[in-house]
Amino acid sequence: MRKSNILIAAIATIASIFFLWLWYYLQFNLVDDPFDLVLTICWWAVIIAMCVAIHLVEKKRQQRLRTCLVAPGVVYNAEAGSVPAAGSVADTIQGILQDLHYDFDIADQPEGAKDEPQSFYQMVVRSSKFTTKKDADTGERQVKEWEGEVSLTADPDAPAKRFTSKEELMAILAA
Repeated sequence: MRKSNILIAAIATIASIFFLWLWYYLQFNLVDDPFDLVLTICWWAVIIAMCVAIHLVEKKRQQRLRTCLVAPGVVYNAEAGSVPAAGSVADTIQGILQDLHYDFDIADQPEGAKDEPQSFYQMVVRSSKFTTKKDADTGERQVKEWEGEVSLTADPDAPAKRFTSKEELMAILAA
């Protein structure tokens, strides 16, 4: 969760506590009216709905940032920019995804991709889940979970090929 999202949730919670204190300080709690309870329940429902909405929007934004566009010899990501595909494309994508900070800055695309991206890029790799764990022995990060889909830009009507591991992604990219 982004720092700004946590800040919004904290401000809403602090405002709730302040309003509750003000409610008792002004002695509105002595008024016997069921509207008080309804108002309190509605206020907390709005706060919970805001927190859930912020979480869902942030999760969707992070999923969009994990999308990589594959061209011959180059992998483009919105945050990392153009990265030369040294070695296998799956290793390059893994390196990009491990280094993501989920910033709001968007990197420029390569020159050939700005005019006609459909003919420049060959594949779109969308990673819906990507988690890593640190190896206790070597200290390197290992892929724990990697799921997503690969679409071909040459045939947008073809169904996307799903993958649930790095090995499956490598097999799809090699085909």
